[in-house]
Amino acid sequence: MHSVAVAAFDPIFWLHHCNIDRLLHLWQCSNPGNWFHQKKKGGKLADDGPQKDLIPFRSSSEVNEFYNSNMVRHIDALNYTYDYIDKFTDDFGDIIPEKSHEYINNLYGPKEDAYGEPKEAFDPVINVVYNRYAFDGHSYTLLFFLDEKVVGSIFTFSTPLDQGATCKNCSKQEHNKILSRAQVPLTRVVPIENRSSRSEAVEYFRKNLRWIAVRGKKGDVINREDLKPQVKITLSIGVNKLQEDVGKKSLFKYYSYLDQEFDWDETYL
Repeated sequence: MHSVAVAAFDPIFWLHHCNIDRLLHLWQCSNPGNWFHQKKKGGKLADDGPQKDLIPFRSSSEVNEFYNSNMVRHIDALNYTYDYIDKFTDDFGDIIPEKSHEYINNLYGPKEDAYGEPKEAFDPVINVVYNRYAFDGHSYTLLFFLDEKVVGSIFTFSTPLDQGATCKNCSKQEHNKILSRAQVPLTRVVPIENRSSRSEAVEYFRKNLRWIAVRGKKGDVINREDLKPQVKITLSIGVNKLQEDVGKKSLFKYYSYLDQEFDWDETYL
């Protein structure tokens, strides 16, 4: 599935995308008001708006008619649904936020007794900005370890630009030096006693966090110096808090996420 050219022939590819669609739908149920936030650039709207054609996905047999994001915002537009919908919608099919949050928290949240007396906790994450077309588009992987156990990975899923057939979109992004973003959440893999404060968490990571970048079928290690212009990594620690009610969303203070000083050279394997 890691090869762009043949990924669509792998059944796991389809299962993976179906699951991503499901997770995205759950997120939409919990955040129904969130959509595109278009910003003007030089008096003009940004190109990637909700009405931009999603080429090559055609909406009809006409040559120039394609779906856009507005057309597929709601899943019923594509004539499918999920069996859990009835658990948090009313008689008119509208989502009941409290029931939606309760369903998601019961599915993916901590045990229910954790909501009794919730406390603020520090939430560490690794933020990565990377050039997926580095190394002539050959895909590479970033691996992050805690105590020699893999706790996160990022795969660029890119196509070699030196091959005869390269997608038009990839060539355009490479030409425009478009960068990608990814995140590795660490809260669940770090014992709470090791993140009772930002400084304590940083010290824990300095002792235990390691990472490496590899590429090719044999997993050849990429030289750290070659990686520096292509990848920017930051360790950020913020604050979150469960609500007293399982039917409410957790409180994330996004402004509280602060980048920490961390030596990514010293921790490179």
